[in-house]
Amino acid sequence: CGTRKITAAKVVDARGGEVLQKRPQLGQRISVFSIATEPISVFRGWPDRCLIKSHDHFSFLRTTPEGRIVFSGEASSALSPEGRLGKLDANALCRVKYKNLEAELKEMFVGIPRVKKEYGFSQGMVLPKKGLPFVGKDPQWDGLYYLYSFGECGIAGAVVGSAWINRMVCDNSIRSPDYLKL
Repeated sequence: CGTRKITAAKVVDARGGEVLQKRPQLGQRISVFSIATEPISVFRGWPDRCLIKSHDHFSFLRTTPEGRIVFSGEASSALSPEGRLGKLDANALCRVKYKNLEAELKEMFVGIPRVKKEYGFSQGMVLPKKGLPFVGKDPQWDGLYYLYSFGECGIAGAVVGSAWINRMVCDNSIRSPDYLKL
């Protein structure tokens, strides 16, 4: 508030995806679209109801306890964090993505009768460029450390990064590995 001064020998700048506001080169914002079907009584062709996740990290299929299929995919980096496509509202894009997901789901599971989307939703994600957290000591400010961890493995990155920061703070000769530095 301008009335107090805080001093510290060590400071850790630890942030998640919001770091892209200051350092956009570290990652990318994407939107992933999902649909949930009406409850399905018979899952022919899908034994033991399972979770299927693709290699691209954005597509997955799963069932819910009430018998729905949740299908996610159709990732897009076109939407802003506010849910806009340029100056346009993104609802039209969402409708197209949901329709595509429903059509793809029907094609994959032709043995399941009456696959029908009940609702759709989307979520924003921030993906780090290299898939790892950014951990290190700021070269310009003595005593300033950074830990930027976000994306699918954000929590794991925060745990690993915290261990590195702890080691660097306790022993000045320790540096984080080059592959974790900015």
